[in-house]
Amino acid sequence: MTMEAEHSLLELIDDIYAAAVDPEHWGPTLNRLATAMNANSSAFYHKSALLPAPKFFGTVNLDPDLMAEYGAYYHRIDPWESFNEETPEGSVHLTQEVMSDREMEKTEFYYDFLRRVKVFSAFGSNIVKSESDIMYLGFQRPQNNEKFGEREAAILRKLSPHIQRAVQIGIRLGERDLRRAATAEALNTAPYGVLLLGEMGQVVFANRTIETLVNDGDGMVLAPTGLRCERQSDDRRLQQVIGGAIAKGLGAGGVIAVPRRSGKKPYTVTVAPLAKRDVLFALIRPAAIVFIADPEYHAVTPADALQRLYHLTGREAELAMWLATGISLDAAADHLLMAKETARRHLKRLFRKTDTRRQAELVRLLATLPPVVGSAEQATK
Repeated sequence: MTMEAEHSLLELIDDIYAAAVDPEHWGPTLNRLATAMNANSSAFYHKSALLPAPKFFGTVNLDPDLMAEYGAYYHRIDPWESFNEETPEGSVHLTQEVMSDREMEKTEFYYDFLRRVKVFSAFGSNIVKSESDIMYLGFQRPQNNEKFGEREAAILRKLSPHIQRAVQIGIRLGERDLRRAATAEALNTAPYGVLLLGEMGQVVFANRTIETLVNDGDGMVLAPTGLRCERQSDDRRLQQVIGGAIAKGLGAGGVIAVPRRSGKKPYTVTVAPLAKRDVLFALIRPAAIVFIADPEYHAVTPADALQRLYHLTGREAELAMWLATGISLDAAADHLLMAKETARRHLKRLFRKTDTRRQAELVRLLATLPPVVGSAEQATK
């Protein structure tokens, strides 16, 4: 291999690993790979027993509409596809190994699909293969072009281990990102504030609820140094608890009440340590978790959900939401501009429809339902 060819190969390998950490690089990388193989087109796809059709990670110079037709039907009669299923992971194979040109020209796959997509000669490799999944990278040329041969196969054999590792890295990073996003979304629905703090007390993560709480400027703020109380005496207590959780680890932490300037009920702040984990190259390590509960906040289930669950009328659902906040029936009636006698009739129907007998029992039932953060007033708008 010449110095120039070796340099080009190293550049391709660099592109492959760039795509491993940033999926948007797969498009340009496939283009460069197709150019290196002197191919007119390329496709990288995932075929799974759990998927009804192949899922394309990227294509080069292939009509999206025709590839949709391939996914809908033609992959089932593709003789190359059947051959791929029998070949081991990492092996490189050419289409002439599958069948002769004359045999291919007699197939429905050639007559109805290949001619339209302008593909005849191809080669590729099963980059990843398991019992239920195949990730295949293939390159194609039109019918009148020279067939792929050993030169192109040799290049792909050298690149295949790097592509395989890049895909494995991408899978791990992608699954991690999906889990992290799902966890963050779950925490964002919590009716209390959640903070993750680093080893210096800095904020690593804050859910939407905590941002709402501290933006009110009523006792606490999120500063560059972390969670702080507005009053110095309160802040000293809070920093002692946070510092103890971070420094001492399991068994440390604690619970404190943080008074509010508005005169509303104090926040309840719970601090707990997180188990220390050494992760190579990690610049930020979550060391403590903080939960902030606001007694003035009420987690309520939306009226339309209550209507569907228990076949309530709109007014019954509105009354149920107010009762779920813990106020009396008369107070709920006042909020809803409802006559007291009407509220009592609605309450009786609520008992019947929810299979409860007392208001306290009804409230406990409603408290078990998935909440949304906010006031009953907001939820009924």
